[in-house]
Amino acid sequence: MPETLQSAAEDALTVVSETDGVTGARIVEIPTEDNLQITVDMAKAQALGMTPGDIRRQAATLVGGLEVGAIFEEQKVFDVQVWSGEGLRDSPEKVSALPIDTPSGAQVPLGDVATISMAQQPTLIERESVQRRINIVADVTSGDAREDVAANLAKMTLPAEYHAEVRSEAADTAGNQRLVLLYGVLALIGVLLLLQAATRNWWTSIGAAAAIPLGMVGAFVAAWALGGLTVGAIIGLLAVAVLGLHSALSVVRLARAPSVEPVDALAAAPRSVVPATVITVLAGLGVALLGARPGLESVRDMAVVVASGALTMGVVSVLVFPALAVRYGSHEEAVEDYAFDDASLYGPVGAGSHA
Repeated sequence: MPETLQSAAEDALTVVSETDGVTGARIVEIPTEDNLQITVDMAKAQALGMTPGDIRRQAATLVGGLEVGAIFEEQKVFDVQVWSGEGLRDSPEKVSALPIDTPSGAQVPLGDVATISMAQQPTLIERESVQRRINIVADVTSGDAREDVAANLAKMTLPAEYHAEVRSEAADTAGNQRLVLLYGVLALIGVLLLLQAATRNWWTSIGAAAAIPLGMVGAFVAAWALGGLTVGAIIGLLAVAVLGLHSALSVVRLARAPSVEPVDALAAAPRSVVPATVITVLAGLGVALLGARPGLESVRDMAVVVASGALTMGVVSVLVFPALAVRYGSHEEAVEDYAFDDASLYGPVGAGSHA
């Protein structure tokens, strides 16, 4: 029950607040709203031969309505609901006067068998797996305070199926950041190997792999402004990385064309990169404007990150990738580029002393 969970949270807050080294302990407030609460009087219901279920079903129909059918007209479907008049249910007093049927066929006011009142109910129910939860946050002044809080909470006696546990937000955040950093490094290594396989040139691959994160600066800034690495932001970062990889390969391929001079390739690079960048930015902004609606927050984050990253990636694609391609990408490296002949290793044949 919500009341039991709230009471357990208040008891846990007292324990946390009284622990040495803990300051600013508080319960994270959950938004609430006024809701009609109907509590059945068991004794009065049994006296009339009614069960709590009978009373709740009739009250739900009168107050919330009940769908009883549908009307089909001009290829449209219209639901039919049984509902009391709006003026008969707009206050607890009027709801108490609503008539309900008894097994004897007579009608009695709802207030005769139930108590009607207004109560604050949460508009958002936070869950851990399938269990409801309430968060308590606090600041600790020493590393031992966390262990002391956990030990004190373990001594509490809570209702059945309720428990309290301590989680370190800072530790969880640091762990997530390390995981994201690890994935980022692995992705960068994968990009490097992919570029080398496509270009057959290590210098071009290393330069382009280093330039792609530089081109993603706009995406990183947008993700930070949106509140961190949300699902939409991560998808947007991946999209910008793929865009940078495509731009790098396109520019290198252009520089390697047999009939294209390096200077011409440098001048032609913007013509192949700018249109794709402009289209990506406009598409991202369009989706961001359409996605600013409830339920589409991830889509909006992704679109903002993609549009911002495409801008900075476009600058890198116009200025950095062509320079790398002209400087290092005009030929493919072969095994012979790293081979040594006997003369290089041992000197001319016949030179030196022999046993």
